[in-house]
Amino acid sequence: MIKFIRGSEAYYNEATRLLKTSKTFICLAKTPTAFLSSQRTKPWQFEFYDAFKDTIQNRDDIKIRYIFSLPLTKEELVKTAKLNKEQSLDDLNAWLVLSKDSRVDFSTIEYTAPFSFIIGDHETALLLIYPNGERACLVLSNKEVPYYLEYFNQLAEKSNKNNDKIISEIKKHIEEL
Repeated sequence: MIKFIRGSEAYYNEATRLLKTSKTFICLAKTPTAFLSSQRTKPWQFEFYDAFKDTIQNRDDIKIRYIFSLPLTKEELVKTAKLNKEQSLDDLNAWLVLSKDSRVDFSTIEYTAPFSFIIGDHETALLLIYPNGERACLVLSNKEVPYYLEYFNQLAEKSNKNNDKIISEIKKHIEEL
């Protein structure tokens, strides 16, 4: 089963659906919509964020594994801080609070992954970005295409899970701006 959906909102819509219907939610992202306010400028990004908050508040049966690019995330936090330092510090605090939740496993990588994807219990949603900037989403069956989980697990082995230290270093940098 392969489903192809055009449009920027398709990936977030699929991410929201997979979050709501899965017990294990795995995400590889360039930057995390889960706590970065700068990544919630479109209605479908807000919908995903609201679903994420709702899941954290109301579901004990979920396990979330989230890997994202540290350089890109730090860049977004600094860009936000230049406009609104308090918002950037709030974003950092949200990251810290979420990282303390036993259902959430945040980790970072020192580079940008070549693509973003979400793995739910039965399906994977892959973000496609065309050279012209157009976006689309490809939804694949995990049984038919199990390779994304393997890729994610290899990244997870090499990722940095020391959220406290990373957040502290970024916070210090932002406070000095």
